[in-house]
Amino acid sequence: MKTPEFAAGYEGARRELRAVDRIVRALDQARIDVGMSKAELARKISTTPEVVRRLLTEDRANPTIATVVKQIGRAHV
Repeated sequence: MKTPEFAAGYEGARRELRAVDRIVRALDQARIDVGMSKAELARKISTTPEVVRRLLTEDRANPTIATVVKQIGRAHV
């Protein structure tokens, strides 16, 4: 890292992404625990199965917090 400011910003962004990833993984586990398919989740949050699949299976997914909150609120997971 070229500057301390850049390094600090980079580490902050990594922490944020890890936190979102943990939330998404917990939501996916909750979906599994209640026996809900990804297609059913997609219907509940008014989106396509492809969006849900990307959100829950991409190694490098970077959903907005709005997407995550929408999933929580509409799916009741």
